[in-house]
Amino acid sequence: MLSDTLIDALFAGLSEEPPWTTFLDVLRRHTGADHAFLYCQPTDSTFGRGVYRWSGEITTDEDEESFFRNRWLMGPVPWTDFENGRVYDVLAIIRANASRNAALVQQLEQHRISAVRLMKVTDPTGVVSSLFLSKAGGALAASADQTLTQLAPVLRGAVQVYVAREHERYRASFGIDAVRRSRIGWLTLDGRGRVIEHDEGCAPVLGRGGMLGIAANGRLMVDPLHRREVYGKLRAIADGTDTRPHSIILCREPWIELTLQPARRKPVSAGAMETVLMYVHYDLEEAATDERRAGEMLNLSPRETELALVLARGASVKQAAAELGLTVLTARSYLRSIYSKTGAKGLTDLVRILTRSSLRQEA
Repeated sequence: MLSDTLIDALFAGLSEEPPWTTFLDVLRRHTGADHAFLYCQPTDSTFGRGVYRWSGEITTDEDEESFFRNRWLMGPVPWTDFENGRVYDVLAIIRANASRNAALVQQLEQHRISAVRLMKVTDPTGVVSSLFLSKAGGALAASADQTLTQLAPVLRGAVQVYVAREHERYRASFGIDAVRRSRIGWLTLDGRGRVIEHDEGCAPVLGRGGMLGIAANGRLMVDPLHRREVYGKLRAIADGTDTRPHSIILCREPWIELTLQPARRKPVSAGAMETVLMYVHYDLEEAATDERRAGEMLNLSPRETELALVLARGASVKQAAAELGLTVLTARSYLRSIYSKTGAKGLTDLVRILTRSSLRQEA
């Protein structure tokens, strides 16, 4: 009967990093082996390019992983042709062709390896998993072969789960990268503004210039200019009086826009209160590029450039001052300097000059 401890370790190993470390340790002790090796690879891939895990102390000058890769996985033993689920005495196979395998026999004798067992399984996707046990200067436990035989169908199932999970992780990595490149993140909140969850996409925006953040008590922080509007929409959506999506522009330079809507699902941590889904759209990199280009073309200071670009997006001087953390008097002083450097006669003329400068850069 296969040990419950061994089965538990096999499936718990799916969540380990690296996978199956504990399982191989348990298997090694259970069978009396010095080393346990697990090698997984697709049937059509090159030898040595699969997932390789091992357990056991390295006591030789040669790295154990290199030894087993070079002498067995890529050596003369036709392990890929072995039957699934059958246990093979690898030393007997090697010694049966001792003259052809002279170099390998010499290596085995050098390392005093006295027993080797191999069992392989193939999952439905074509991934071949080979499990090796080795012993130096003695014999494996009498139950070792039986353990490997009973382990075969369980190992096949575990590898199938592992392959499916890795496939989903691989696909998800593209989705995460696409979201990151599209400069969008999300948060879920309750009606009181407590942040329940958020993704990595929000990281570049949270805490930037006081526009958006998360307080120590877990509540959403919004800049004073938009706080009442954001919290008003949050409460209306959470209590069900408003189910429409709402868009709020927090900042025009750099561009930060919020979209609030009811969340179709809610986590257990949200409790009884309805949750609100908030998407955060932003364009920080493009904004930085625009600032640099405008400053170079028009000989504006960094602060003057920021103000000019915010005004060009349609904000009033008062709104621009609030977004940039300036007093209105300071903003007007910057604006006079901008007019002087660019020759603009007013906001409309300034927009025309900034647009013309941008077109020159693109040309």
